[in-house]
Amino acid sequence: MKKIILLLFIGISLNAFAQHPCVGPTVTISGTDWKCKGVRDTLTVSGPNGTTYQWSEGYTQTTIFTGPIDADSTFYVVATNGGCSDTTYFNVTLRLPPVITFNPPTICLGVETCVTANATGTNSPFTYLWSMGETTDSICVTPTDSMPFIIVTVSNGCKATKMLTATNCTGINNITESSVINIYPNPSSTSFTLDLPTKSQIKVCDITGRVIFSKMENAGTITFGKELNPGIYFLFIDGKPGGKIVKL
Repeated sequence: MKKIILLLFIGISLNAFAQHPCVGPTVTISGTDWKCKGVRDTLTVSGPNGTTYQWSEGYTQTTIFTGPIDADSTFYVVATNGGCSDTTYFNVTLRLPPVITFNPPTICLGVETCVTANATGTNSPFTYLWSMGETTDSICVTPTDSMPFIIVTVSNGCKATKMLTATNCTGINNITESSVINIYPNPSSTSFTLDLPTKSQIKVCDITGRVIFSKMENAGTITFGKELNPGIYFLFIDGKPGGKIVKL
């Protein structure tokens, strides 16, 4: 009877051992799961006491510094404790800064203009900071000779900066005075009256150079402008004996 009990005990012990294979320690990697292009990450692993670590980069300490992040990256650590090992992974996503365009794309010295920084990209909403201190996406400015440009920095966690420089638009008011051409009132919020001494081709462009309308007019008095939205425009007059450009 004693012999049978001993054999039964040995059989149970062997079966229990077969059901419990070597299991590595459970560890946690902490760090930032996204980075701007070219920025390093700091990764730290924690686990049970007595655990040793081997990172994918070859390091054996608990905290490591990655190389510059230039693409989506995966790092891992092999943790060993009591002769058993397990592998834990950590993903870092590359985040690109916003792309900035200005509307309007050009501004004039001495002319008040409201400018919007249009930002596109991931991880919105974006934050804005202008060189004058404003933090909205749109501002109104009057560039001067001493401060002919504006700068905006847009961030989604990664920063992008763009500058808009004003040009001297008033310098093209008169190409020639060989013909007498009157336009009034200027500026106007409704319409303009134009006195043409001779048959001329007239063309109105916005500040980006886009043609709003173009037509041939006989000598005399004409009215136009009701079709224009508020903004800055240029009137091109091409006739004989000369031509002219007027800023509206």
